[in-house]
Amino acid sequence: DFLARIEQSPRLASLATVERLRAAELRLAQAQSRPDVALSLGLRHLSAPDDTGFVAGVSVPLVGGARSRARAAEAEALLRQSQAQRAADRLGVVAAVAALHRQIELRRQALQMLDRDILPATAAALEQINRGYRLGRLAYGEYALAAREALDAELERLRVATEYHQLLTELEGFT
Repeated sequence: DFLARIEQSPRLASLATVERLRAAELRLAQAQSRPDVALSLGLRHLSAPDDTGFVAGVSVPLVGGARSRARAAEAEALLRQSQAQRAADRLGVVAAVAALHRQIELRRQALQMLDRDILPATAAALEQINRGYRLGRLAYGEYALAAREALDAELERLRVATEYHQLLTELEGFT
């Protein structure tokens, strides 16, 4: 899902805009590199009575072709550069998203293990040790150690959950 949404990411969208601008600049430079040949036809009324002439003209620019072709080549190079930059940035974003997804998946699995196995086991052990302490069979040190282990497990769950959500937020930032 995240890989599909990468194309709409702000960074890649701005690079796509730059790429479209470069393509338009290339089309403009290519259009300007063609010489503007102008043909003109017309009738001319001369000052003598009933004297009319036919006039034809051709206008061809003599200079500027090499300069226009250089501008077109420059525009094409800029377009290729922006395409390469977009492709490189896309690959970087895909790699970062894949790495973040792996880290998020590891945190999710750790949370499942903590919730399914570790927290219930420490809670059950603490309850049994508390019962033994109340009955006078166990020392306070054993109860305090079990309570500390249960608290450490809860703190670990909070740490992993915090990392999970921070990584998820970072992943959302890419898309």
